[in-house]
Amino acid sequence: MPVNPRVIAAASAAALLVSPAFAASPKADIENGKTMFSIQCGTCHSVEKSGPSLMGPNLVGIVGRKPAQVSDFVLYTAALKEHKVTWNAKTLDAFLASPSAAVPGTSMTTNISDEKIRADVIAYLETVK
Repeated sequence: MPVNPRVIAAASAAALLVSPAFAASPKADIENGKTMFSIQCGTCHSVEKSGPSLMGPNLVGIVGRKPAQVSDFVLYTAALKEHKVTWNAKTLDAFLASPSAAVPGTSMTTNISDEKIRADVIAYLETVK
C-alpha cells in the first residue's frame, strides 16, 4: 500500500512542533549560579551560616522555608509576610523572574530575567544550607 506524501509531511511537521516540548531543560549549573548570585544578589543577600542580613535577608536555607522567616531581618514588607508559599524551585523561579508580579508590594526590585541564570541561581540556593 503506497504511503500518502501528505501524511508523511503532516507527521513530520507534527514531530517538529512537539519535540521541543519534550526536550529536557539544560541541566542547571550550580557554579554559574554561585557566580551569578554573587554578582546579582550578593550585594543585598548573604548566604553564610550565621552571616548577617544585609539590605535583604540571609538566604541560607531559603529552599523549603516560608517567606519572611529570618528573625534578624526587620525590613520584610507586609506583602511578603502574608505570602503563603514555601520557597521551592517553582516559587523562587516566579519570584526571581518578577518579584513585584509574584508578590505585589514586595520591596525587592531586582529580577533575573534570564531563565537559565534563574535556574542556575536556584540550583545554587538549593545547596546553601
